[in-house]
Amino acid sequence: MNWTYYAKTNKCFRIYGGTGGTAYGNSLNWGEAEETCNRYHGGHLASFHSEDELLFAVALAQEYAAHDDGGDAPVWIGLCYSLTFDWMYTDISSATYFRWWYGYDRDGTNFPSGYLCTKRKRTGYMGSADGSEIWPFICQTPPASNSG
Repeated sequence: MNWTYYAKTNKCFRIYGGTGGTAYGNSLNWGEAEETCNRYHGGHLASFHSEDELLFAVALAQEYAAHDDGGDAPVWIGLCYSLTFDWMYTDISSATYFRWWYGYDRDGTNFPSGYLCTKRKRTGYMGSADGSEIWPFICQTPPASNSG
């Protein structure tokens, strides 16, 4: 998969990982995924500040990751629980838009890494996990830095 430009945010997105899809690269844990986005592209795991952005990313993941874990087909995003006990994104932007699935651990104490559900009844909802799971992920970069 090449980078996909999203004009509303002036950012480019790429899906990594999955099984049997056309995504680029391998699935990783949350920390390795953020490191990959930063090291190779000067970017970060994706951040979302509106429903439009979130649903754009869901559509990309559904098209390219083709990963079916038998459940919600999660993909890592840049949402993380900070040392100040608040949600933020790895690109240092404030987390102001949330679309949590009912019952997810919103305080982030035990599950500080954010993901996005891309299949079944939780499609388009956010959740949190401990970060060790090996899942596909979504990188974002400014348009000029996404070569490679």
